[in-house]
Amino acid sequence: MDQGVYNHEYYSEYEKDLSLAKALNPNVLIALEINNEPLTVERGGPVRLVHPGYYGTNSTKWLTHLIVSDSRSNSAFTTKYYVDREVVDGTTKRATGMGC
Repeated sequence: MDQGVYNHEYYSEYEKDLSLAKALNPNVLIALEINNEPLTVERGGPVRLVHPGYYGTNSTKWLTHLIVSDSRSNSAFTTKYYVDREVVDGTTKRATGMGC
């Protein structure tokens, strides 16, 4: 499991979210193998989410569980870190939408 100190704060797990539309994209994989060999811990195994075309932070390593929800995760990695921002009329705003 991906855990530890980030920005001087301890996190027991890494949690991200993505919209159901993005999750159902046929290019999104739950990887168990690479080149017909079990996915190693160094590559994020035994199970890794692979989300091509988006930030590497969305290709979550050491996947332990999936939750389907009608609301966004309140994880710091979704609300505080790794959040897209856009400038509108000179003001920085958080981009809307689920999952980058």
